[in-house]
Amino acid sequence: MTSKVLTKYSEVRTDKLTGQSIILVEGREQRPTDLINTDSKDNDQNAALNVKKCVFCSGNEDKTPKEIWRKPFASSTENWEIRVIPNMFPALLIEGTSKSDEKHSLDNNRIIDAKGAHEVIVATPNHNDTFATISDKQMDLILEVIVERQNDLYYNLAGVENIKTWINWGKAAGASLRHPHVQLLCLPVNPELDLIYRAYKFNEERRETIMDSQIKKAIEDELTFFENDDFIALCPFASIQPYMMRIFPKILVPSLKYLEPNNRFMLAATLNQCFKRLENVFRFLPPLNTVFHEIPYTWSDSKNKFKFWIDIIPAINKLAGFELATGYSYFINSKPPDKAAKELREIKI
Repeated sequence: MTSKVLTKYSEVRTDKLTGQSIILVEGREQRPTDLINTDSKDNDQNAALNVKKCVFCSGNEDKTPKEIWRKPFASSTENWEIRVIPNMFPALLIEGTSKSDEKHSLDNNRIIDAKGAHEVIVATPNHNDTFATISDKQMDLILEVIVERQNDLYYNLAGVENIKTWINWGKAAGASLRHPHVQLLCLPVNPELDLIYRAYKFNEERRETIMDSQIKKAIEDELTFFENDDFIALCPFASIQPYMMRIFPKILVPSLKYLEPNNRFMLAATLNQCFKRLENVFRFLPPLNTVFHEIPYTWSDSKNKFKFWIDIIPAINKLAGFELATGYSYFINSKPPDKAAKELREIKI
């Protein structure tokens, strides 16, 4: 008997915001739980049991590098809600480690001294918390600490061109520890120059931000699934993974720094809505990466041209040869974002 080709249709879509493209391939309908390897759930549940071994847990403070920051500023070793520590395996060091004194080699390859800082924000003292169970108040505190650390690093560490903030959750998404945490990496380069210039060009041509244009189109195409007074959450038109989410502010702010406390709390509530809806879809919080896209502090003229945004990207489809062959500019996704948005929109939290 000849096997049938299951693909119903395929099309190429491009995200004008990021420049990334996807091949959307819709085949046989799958339940959300069919999309993900069951090992991902088992690994995360097993990791939840290893409280005594976890260096991020309350009571194990002596197992981490020297603390940089904590909230609240209490004297008791174990009395904290959030801690900030240096990454135990940093990608960059403040003193730098380059063996070359040259900024450029004689050929077309470039070398610069990789000075920077790599920090970890321990998001909760409770090992068995997930980003779907953390309260709005705790999420707001996490955002507050991110801004405080960004302020300190931008203003006090020389040579910082960009600070990238992200969350890895689950082994399949690159998390080495299950305990909820956030990472900050100060870079001596700006890896998002193309993205920023693309946003500037769009603003000059259309007299609106590319982010506002995407919001309008998402509403028109029924790609949104949650909103409050200050933020809107949607599934991008060219989602690189099933159930990918994107959060935009409704107000014009280029980075978290410019959010008022009440706006920041609304962002915390929006993040929690996203995580809880993913948990509802998959019956557990799947492996995911949450990435903050903000304008660097040094780009002070960008306030009227750029809105920050946050991408939540479930690690469902394993990236392999095709993505590598295209320089990670093309991806294959089998879940139409309008169908994902409809499912997410119908969830009651």
